[in-house]
Amino acid sequence: MSMCQFSVPLLLPHGNNNQSTLMLWALRDIVKEWRPHHLSESRGFVEDNIIQADIPFYSFVRLKNCSLSKSQCLNHVLSHGQYNNNMFIHRDMEGVAHERIIANGLVEVCWYLPSGTENLDIFPEPVAFANLRGDVCESLAQFTFLCQVSTATFVFLDKVEEEEHKILTSLQDVKSKLFFIVNRKEGNVTEDMVSVEKTQKELDLPKTSVKIKDQKVNVAEFSDKLCTAIKKSLTDVTTTMTIENMLERAVELGLSVDERTSDDEKKAAQEIVKGIRVQHIPDYKNQQIPLQGVN
Repeated sequence: MSMCQFSVPLLLPHGNNNQSTLMLWALRDIVKEWRPHHLSESRGFVEDNIIQADIPFYSFVRLKNCSLSKSQCLNHVLSHGQYNNNMFIHRDMEGVAHERIIANGLVEVCWYLPSGTENLDIFPEPVAFANLRGDVCESLAQFTFLCQVSTATFVFLDKVEEEEHKILTSLQDVKSKLFFIVNRKEGNVTEDMVSVEKTQKELDLPKTSVKIKDQKVNVAEFSDKLCTAIKKSLTDVTTTMTIENMLERAVELGLSVDERTSDDEKKAAQEIVKGIRVQHIPDYKNQQIPLQGVN
């Protein structure tokens, strides 16, 4: 999935309950290369195991009432005027208009890695993006985890209902990292905005942390504003957390960790990875994921 430029599971929900597993061991084999802008002149590059790299980590979540697709916005942010690469599946893509059955609670992650070309790169440094599927009220452990480990958390919403208000206002210890992405719809606009402003006031969020999408603005234009907000936030980043160092937070919140699974499960996974490595990658992609198209 990483080779194909798709997002990969970070927190994988179990099929029969609300428990989730941090996919630490599964991500250990992913090694990436990038050229940050400070190495452009020297033509140097950085190569690192992705779970051990100190990379700013941005999370995107939504309240159940939000009618704006955060996954679609993310794809636009990560493309930013270039060829639109759907790293995250969203409801407006061809062939995905089906009821979601097993994806709720899934947290996916992908990475933007600069090439060192300033007029082409969206961000000058590598950035990680996590996407929580479904409503935060139904995945509180995952939401809490993301709020604690993220550089910033973008909450997509139309309005703030009573239960959601309680959840959001309980985040006083991480409120400086919160952004509200408000989709202003026709209808009860005043009532909806009152609920947002009430929550904003209790969290003491600055106006710059609330981004409002009007009906007249399309997703691509609004995604440019999101991209600008992320760039500005990056200039204020002082500390980052590697995915490897997220283990303790996961355990504290009652999440499982795949590195603690049985040896048989690990051997089975290793056999799958081995099968990928011995083949020519384009051939493997054509055989195993034909719906992606010809490579």
